[in-house]
Amino acid sequence: MISKGLSEVKRTADGSSYAFTALNLENGLQGDKIDDLAVALRNFLHIRTVNFSKNNLFMADEFVHLPYLQELNLAQNKVRDIRFLKENRESLCYLKSLNCDQNEVRELTDIPQMRLTHVNLNRNKITTCAEFNGGKALKVLELRNNRLVSLAGISHMPCLEELYVANNKITSLVGLEDLPSLKVLHIRGNQISEIPDEADLPNLPALKYINLRENKIDKDGPEIDKCSQIAKFAGFKALSKLNMQGNPYSDAADDGFKREVLIALDTLPWEFVNKDEVTEEDRTEAKQEKADRIKAAEEKAEEDRLAAAEAAANKQDEAENDD
Repeated sequence: MISKGLSEVKRTADGSSYAFTALNLENGLQGDKIDDLAVALRNFLHIRTVNFSKNNLFMADEFVHLPYLQELNLAQNKVRDIRFLKENRESLCYLKSLNCDQNEVRELTDIPQMRLTHVNLNRNKITTCAEFNGGKALKVLELRNNRLVSLAGISHMPCLEELYVANNKITSLVGLEDLPSLKVLHIRGNQISEIPDEADLPNLPALKYINLRENKIDKDGPEIDKCSQIAKFAGFKALSKLNMQGNPYSDAADDGFKREVLIALDTLPWEFVNKDEVTEEDRTEAKQEKADRIKAAEEKAEEDRLAAAEAAANKQDEAENDD
């Protein structure tokens, strides 16, 4: 069975001989999908890349017997968990990429392999990351189209640069911790209506791009055009790209949304807002608009003060006349 999918003869890692280094059994053999590998892999220790997508495999444990494996594609199988990584910490030392897209995984568990930089768990059934203790080498983690309601547990990944959690049921950004290298946060199509206050806002010093499309962030009230949630992004000091299309406030503000972002967050290094490039002219106009609003607010406050003083004086005069 295995031999029919072998290819790419190369020198072995120790340089002593040659061996097959690639295995492609996508969609089984002549459409006959495979559900159990037994011990068939153990005679092919020098395999470095495996494409086992579109089969019916329930467990991935057998792949730990491939000591030089670098890329493992298990997309569109029926794998129920990735505990084989946690339970075999000393194995798969050269694994760089794991694709488990569209399987049956229900929980995100530890990823201790020190060279594993990209894990794709899109389109699974993951409901929680609470037991996750991080992936030390991970740079890209994909969790789109799962069943997450919280980001709790997505932490302790010092090298993580990109996190994709679109199309879940997440209600808050709270839970992200110890992600000092995170540059991209893609959280489109969730249930977020508020950005955490400064005390609870995740510390993401490298975050440059956040995609919050199709969430539920709205203005402060039916009679109020302002959205105070926008100003809370100020905690992300490196933020330069923001996409909030499909949120009630962004859609209502329409072309004025970019201006409101630039006014509320004028200290951030903006490049794009809702996919629209931020120009120097945009910055100048926003700066002038902010100054005009401050001036108008000060004038209004002075008018209110004078009106209150006049009302107090009139009241005093009426009291004296009554006497």
